Amino acid sequence: MCLARLASTFFIFTNFAILLYKKDIKSYYLPISILISLVLFYDSIAVITSFTKNAKTMLLDQNILSLMGKNGNKNVMAASLLIKFPFALFVVLRSKFLGRALGVFVLFFGSFALFILNTRSTFVGLFLILVIFAASTIYFKIKSAWPKIAWPLAYFIIPISIAFFSANLVLDNAVKSQEVQGGYGTVTKRIDDITANTKEESRLRLWKAGLDYVSKHPFIGDGYGNWKLASIPYEKEYTNDLFVPYHAHNDFIEAAADLGIIGGLAYLGLFILAFLLSLRLWLKEDAKEFRLFVTISFMALTCYFVDAFLNFPTERTSMQTMLTLTMGLLFAPTYLLPNVGKKITFNHSALLYFVIGFMLIGGSIYINNQVFKSLKVQKFVMGEIDTDPKMALEEVENAFPAFPNLSTSTLLIKALIARYQFRDKNYDAALKLLRESDRDNPYLHYNDFIRTAVFADKRQLDSVAYYAYLAFYNWHRSKSYHKNAIFAASKKRDTLEIRKIFNLYNRYRT
Repeated sequence: MCLARLASTFFIFTNFAILLYKKDIKSYYLPISILISLVLFYDSIAVITSFTKNAKTMLLDQNILSLMGKNGNKNVMAASLLIKFPFALFVVLRSKFLGRALGVFVLFFGSFALFILNTRSTFVGLFLILVIFAASTIYFKIKSAWPKIAWPLAYFIIPISIAFFSANLVLDNAVKSQEVQGGYGTVTKRIDDITANTKEESRLRLWKAGLDYVSKHPFIGDGYGNWKLASIPYEKEYTNDLFVPYHAHNDFIEAAADLGIIGGLAYLGLFILAFLLSLRLWLKEDAKEFRLFVTISFMALTCYFVDAFLNFPTERTSMQTMLTLTMGLLFAPTYLLPNVGKKITFNHSALLYFVIGFMLIGGSIYINNQVFKSLKVQKFVMGEIDTDPKMALEEVENAFPAFPNLSTSTLLIKALIARYQFRDKNYDAALKLLRESDRDNPYLHYNDFIRTAVFADKRQLDSVAYYAYLAFYNWHRSKSYHKNAIFAASKKRDTLEIRKIFNLYNRYRT
């Protein structure tokens, strides 16, 4: 799945690069920026409308968390808004009165929605792009009359400032209208939280775990996309009930953990290359006409970089699409400089690219379709994970495709099917599925949990105790594993073991 996503992202970028190669950047940059600004306006209005509608029926925390649009959560929504801000700014700077006014309104509504979403990482990103734009404007126009410096800055800063105070007022009223204080509040409170209690945050713990894994596996990592498995030995001391952190909340550390130091540096090198290229285009006199284009693209890339440093945008289609487009736009001016590059002609190399690309994209589509089928089944099967399963065995068996072999939460697909085999008293079939999938995720010990139930039904108390203890002592924060271990010790009348299990469980969960 991760490789399929990577292949798709790569070919989207190369196709963008080919489409923009040697084209006059002035002919397409503004139309693209207008299109992106329209998407920003639509998404912003959707966030504001939903927030206003939910304000009457939801507490503030619940309301903010629900503002995800078509994204996975509100943090992704916020990041996908922010990365479009530079293009709305370009519309303001390169349009006449009507376009300029509309661009300012888009920036206001986008900023208002961003502040309502209360996402700290985007506040950091917004501050950085403000600094980049202000510094570049002052540097390149220092010898110009002051209005040429003041007006561009005003077009960007004023709508954001008005949105800041407006959103802060709205959020303050929302906090005062509810009886309890939740985790979210005013914009100023959220900004203060950026530096508060950072040592206690799970994000720092995940970074430390990732760096430790890289230090122990510097050349060959856990495999692309496997961090959610490699993180379990680190996180099982802190997370309850088989919760697995899917990501390291830092794409650079996660890339190094997955691919080794070389892979991590290669990913980081992409952004270093983009920065050096931007610097080169800023400083070259014969690239003076491209400075604003480069600045806008670099600002958008900075938004992605901040998100990648604090979250995991490689998993988000909306962010990957903007990354490929932004990279294509950033590199485009390079080939418009004198004596740079040769005109591409359709030859055997281009044909080979087309064939390879078609094969890889076709494979990616097939893999993504299989994963989508699995996700549809997981939605129902996981809904029964904490209750007695109701779905028919045949329905579950036939619905799951051959891959993936793990659920989104890293539970083993064959183990999930084994639950239904166990329910129908097909003990041998259930145990066979568990044996076949033991190596798919050896850290979770969910197979041992199912085995405990199977052997309890078969009245094999020694096996019950063996697998119940194996599961619990490898993940002692799990309530289900704890109950099984207590049950097994009780059946064996082992009071010392009961006390040991009880004390260990309560040490971590009181």
